[in-house]
Amino acid sequence: MLVYKSDDPAWGLSCFILVAMGNTSDGHFIVYQDRLPFTGQAPHTVRISIDGEYFLGPKFGRKMYFDDGSKFGYPTVYVYGKLNKVIYIEYISYNEKAREWIHVI
Repeated sequence: MLVYKSDDPAWGLSCFILVAMGNTSDGHFIVYQDRLPFTGQAPHTVRISIDGEYFLGPKFGRKMYFDDGSKFGYPTVYVYGKLNKVIYIEYISYNEKAREWIHVI
């Protein structure tokens, strides 16, 4: 279990960094980099590379929300973002039994 100790100054600038790479169903190579900031950090932007061409994705805000598992059946953290006036929601959840991360934008 990941625990954020908000009263501990050593964790003041921490975040959870996500990096994924692989091939799409139609054969393109994709690299994805994101982070889930803990409270108090500035908004962040998702970075995506498709076949070596880089793109900036939505900019996500600093306020995160939590539910008890109603979205995926596991406790889930989510945050709102925006790109070109379109609203996005980023979700991250963890199935501890299967050791599987669920990440959706």
